[in-house]
Amino acid sequence: MIVVGLSTHTHDSSVALVVNGRTICLFEEERFNRIKHTADFPWNSLDQVFKSNSLAPSDVDAFCFSWHPLSEITGNFKHVVSHLPKSLNLIRATPNDDTQYSPFKKWLDQKNFLHSFNLRYNTKSKAVVKSIPHHLCHAAVSFFNSPFESATFLSLDGRGESMTSSWGHAHKNQLPQIRGSLAVPHSLGHFYSAITSYLGFKPFSDEWKVMGLSAYGTNRFVNEFEKMIFLISDGTYKLNLKYFSFPTHGRKKWVSDFFIQQFQDFRSSDPAVDFQVKKDIAYAAQNVLEKTAVHMTRTLFKSANSKNLCLSGGVALNCLMNSKISDESGFKDVFIPPFPHDAGNSLGAAQWYTVSQGLPLVNLEFTPFLGLKNSEEEIENTISQFNLKFKKSDQILEKVATLIADGKIVGWYQGSAEAGPRALGNRSLLADPRRLEIKDRLNLITKKRENFRPFAPSILVEKAGDFVETSQQFQSPYMILTAQVRSEKRDLIKAVTHVDGSARFQTVDKDLNPRFYTLIQAFYEKTGVPVLLNTSFNENEPIVNSPAEAIRCFLRTDLDALALGDYLIEKSH
Repeated sequence: MIVVGLSTHTHDSSVALVVNGRTICLFEEERFNRIKHTADFPWNSLDQVFKSNSLAPSDVDAFCFSWHPLSEITGNFKHVVSHLPKSLNLIRATPNDDTQYSPFKKWLDQKNFLHSFNLRYNTKSKAVVKSIPHHLCHAAVSFFNSPFESATFLSLDGRGESMTSSWGHAHKNQLPQIRGSLAVPHSLGHFYSAITSYLGFKPFSDEWKVMGLSAYGTNRFVNEFEKMIFLISDGTYKLNLKYFSFPTHGRKKWVSDFFIQQFQDFRSSDPAVDFQVKKDIAYAAQNVLEKTAVHMTRTLFKSANSKNLCLSGGVALNCLMNSKISDESGFKDVFIPPFPHDAGNSLGAAQWYTVSQGLPLVNLEFTPFLGLKNSEEEIENTISQFNLKFKKSDQILEKVATLIADGKIVGWYQGSAEAGPRALGNRSLLADPRRLEIKDRLNLITKKRENFRPFAPSILVEKAGDFVETSQQFQSPYMILTAQVRSEKRDLIKAVTHVDGSARFQTVDKDLNPRFYTLIQAFYEKTGVPVLLNTSFNENEPIVNSPAEAIRCFLRTDLDALALGDYLIEKSH
């Protein structure tokens, strides 16, 4: 059975392919149309699914959407009625960015999908078209890709149809069952997006800037922020709507006038003073998010019949929150997929439908490397088109390790691309974590982004305990947890140690990514440090998705070298 999952018309569109229970690929549309967090229908990704896997469009048995538009329409109607008359502003509000579409367009496009598909591919497919509730897809992608036989799951996001948080239990080769949920407007995702907007960043895109900025803040606004979310004894929460306007005005007005009044006396025309206010607000928002998530998961643990927890939803990209849950919830093991956000829901939809048809999922070792892969011939032909000098070498790992140890920044383009927003060693920019000046060079010159944003250390998994302050074996293969760097190691890897002493570690296992592991091992042998600075291969754009994009990024930035497979290109300075 060939099943295609589709996440579309909300941010982070994607397509996934599952064949006879086996996950084949997950392509994100932003990598093809080059629009970050795009909500456009993922036709480019769908084209690539057929091309990469030698499939005919007529081969597909089922198309599964990770959104149920009729549920959203019904929920929106109830929400507008319950918040009259202010909610009439929602009717006048129109989408104001490229990451959202109206529920009616979602419904029409799903209803007409097969017709559009047949026209595009000149075929006569009669495949099943299924709309699967958003939060069931989140639950599926977190549980079905975990190593667990059974687990409690928790999904936290902005909204899926009208649901904002959901939880329940899941068992192997059975469909996850949602046991409880919260509905709009009580959303941790929208709470954090509201703060993102207030601080001058872009909601549904720049939330990790708020997370990074929070490390520079103080606790002076925590008491005020604790008034914004009521923690309820049953383990749930409610937003204090006095502080927020998005329930009645949509994305055009995230916070209320009352919210603004609480902080306007602290704002200043002095940029340094005002920036410290922003830092303190970010700190308070992060603090309250973490407290709420721990409150929820502790309560879930008390009623759970499993010591395993699966986290998903866009909020699960907040690695500070994830670490608090891992440390304080009571659950022994916590699994978070590398794509817990909407891009992963295409895979969740395809896996959910596969299991619903009585077909078990194939138990292969899970991998995040589900994206596009280029042949050696494609790479060499692309380099030739740019008329660049290159060297092909079977010693490429040794050469790159030497370059990095000498203070060079290297673009690293290898194998199949990672799915998800984090570079995990196949589409990365790599540098020496010992050199503090590397951090400013990468932020301000190479990636052209804010200087307060940290970089991640990729570390050999067996050496993590030497650098991480934890009594347990630390594993974070998808760069989705933070940990405190041991105090005696902070000066050694200062380029990847955040201002609060933390780091968003990626532990690298030779079984999951042997090539990247061997590169770090080579650097370790040269320097005595089993760590590389690792950040995504891009410059204010989606991660590069082709050898040509990698070369263009290399040429327009101050990267020193580019490794495309076994091909090495260096700049002459």
